[in-house]
Amino acid sequence: MGASARRNRWSARSRIGLAMGPFFDTVLSAVDPNETGSGTLTAVQQLGSALGTAVLGTVFLSALGHRGAALPGYTTTMTITLWSGTGLLVVAFLAAFLLPRRDRSRHTP
Repeated sequence: MGASARRNRWSARSRIGLAMGPFFDTVLSAVDPNETGSGTLTAVQQLGSALGTAVLGTVFLSALGHRGAALPGYTTTMTITLWSGTGLLVVAFLAAFLLPRRDRSRHTP
């Protein structure tokens, strides 16, 4: 693996890490602090990851179907899959505006 690929992986992981902290705070804002120890949020996150992988895998394999594994067919299939993933990302971004905007500090006694 080249230096550029390692740098890109690190960059992607750091962006995901920066997004997950505020995400968990937002999701848990309406939950009492003594009830946040359950693994429900982590389980739902894992379920979402598994479903996302399954959906994009299904899109990829469906698009690849008759094209075969030759490079032109594979390139077209990856383009279709990446645009599908981008569409899902846009939907998730827009859905984020539906999340509650409560501050956690108001719920602490």
